[in-house]
Amino acid sequence: MKQPGLFTRLWRSIKENPVGWLLVRNKTGRAEWAPRNYAGFAKEGYLENPYVYRAIQIRGAAIGGLRWIAVKKQGGPRGKRDEIENHPAIKLLKRPNPFQGQAQFFEALESFLLIAGNSYIAPSGPATGENAGKPMELWSLRPDRMQILPGAGRFSPIGGYEYRVDGAQPQTFGVGEILHIRKFHPLNDFYGMSPGYLDSYLDRVNGVTCAQVNAAIKKHLQAENIQYLVVTNAAEAPNMVEQIAVGGPAWGKPPADYQIDVKEVEGGKVYEVPETKLELLRRDAAWANYWLDIPRERIKIVPIEKMFVTAEMPE
Repeated sequence: MKQPGLFTRLWRSIKENPVGWLLVRNKTGRAEWAPRNYAGFAKEGYLENPYVYRAIQIRGAAIGGLRWIAVKKQGGPRGKRDEIENHPAIKLLKRPNPFQGQAQFFEALESFLLIAGNSYIAPSGPATGENAGKPMELWSLRPDRMQILPGAGRFSPIGGYEYRVDGAQPQTFGVGEILHIRKFHPLNDFYGMSPGYLDSYLDRVNGVTCAQVNAAIKKHLQAENIQYLVVTNAAEAPNMVEQIAVGGPAWGKPPADYQIDVKEVEGGKVYEVPETKLELLRRDAAWANYWLDIPRERIKIVPIEKMFVTAEMPE
């Protein structure tokens, strides 16, 4: 007698989902709202903190730059895999929607997940025609605008999704119309947990002392590999190079740059220095006379367009 497959045995052994029924029974008729700390994480931990902003941006950009391929397997699990050229899914990932390329789409998806613990993808396509039912666009939705609707059956704790944008009419999606990516949350049955490192990271940054910064500089900064970059106009560059090479004072700022008024008094000049500018002038005077000890052959004048290069993100 032929034995039933594993999936069939599992299906026959399941009479009902008691855990799902508990969730449904307690939530029926009420939308499960997203946790309300998203705005705080996004504002304080991302928008207003350059370190966290850069860390999330680097990770999002790295994922956005991945190359996606479609393959066709031949034979068994260890069979040969042939890459499928021009697969519709790959084309869709390269241009998910009219407003985002691949890099921007996946950067947003990963950034939402890191900040809120939840990311949502909504596919979109025509209802009629030869492409009916096929996803032709992908949209990454903001997690703070999404609410999960509990289901009404024993096997379906999630009944759908509701997306609200300010005061507009909410858009309702079925369970199969949204891909919900979430972090593990031990205390929430519906939403993922925000990675929590934002608050602790901010506390650790604010707690760093001057002595710790100096110790890190002494440990990791190698003097022989330091490269100085001075931005100035083309007319001043040659004179600045010679002053640095001979160890002369490198005065460059005129009084106007310090917002200092200069008056002619009895044939001479009087500089009216505000109290708030005195400390800045003292520091600049110390640096102007600081001997860098850089040989002339190691100093180069480089056109500005060769120093700062911008590159477009790949689609």
